[in-house]
Amino acid sequence: MGNDKEAAGAGDTELPRYYDPETVELFYNESKSAADEIKAVIPSFRTNATVVLAIATGAAAFFGFDDASKQPILAYLALGSYAAAAVAAACIFLPKTVAYNVGRTSYDYVYPSDRNNVPAKGDLQLDYARQWQSGITATAASVKSVASYFTWLVVLVVAAVIFAGLSVTYGPETTPQPTEITIKDERQQS
Repeated sequence: MGNDKEAAGAGDTELPRYYDPETVELFYNESKSAADEIKAVIPSFRTNATVVLAIATGAAAFFGFDDASKQPILAYLALGSYAAAAVAAACIFLPKTVAYNVGRTSYDYVYPSDRNNVPAKGDLQLDYARQWQSGITATAASVKSVASYFTWLVVLVVAAVIFAGLSVTYGPETTPQPTEITIKDERQQS
């Protein structure tokens, strides 16, 4: 077993010629598993965004259909927060980059130009593991953007509910005016 840094060269990106096959297999399996895990994160954010937006819609309907008079500024802030929350939810559902193409370099391994220097299975596994890792890095940026939109969604939904509640609570106090009914008798008197 040699030193990987000596085999690959300091700072070099070439595959090391000396490695422990079990370690490479573990690296490959863990990389593939991590890639599967990170791919599942975006759909879970999307599912949760639907639930949060449904809660906001329920709150908006509850306060919006209330017959009580509303404080106009707070009501408009609630509507604006709800609209912004809907935009944040829409951004969560935009297509996101999930970059995995682990086989892009496998041609060189399957069909080496030098038939006398055929790469070992470990070389291919190590390269695949590195490709999974680069895919995870690319996908992590998409997950971060979805997480950011989800955070804004929750904040805006909370703001919409609070503003709507305050709008109804602090609406102008009006006392209902009594209704005056006048009855005219239009029958002819004989």
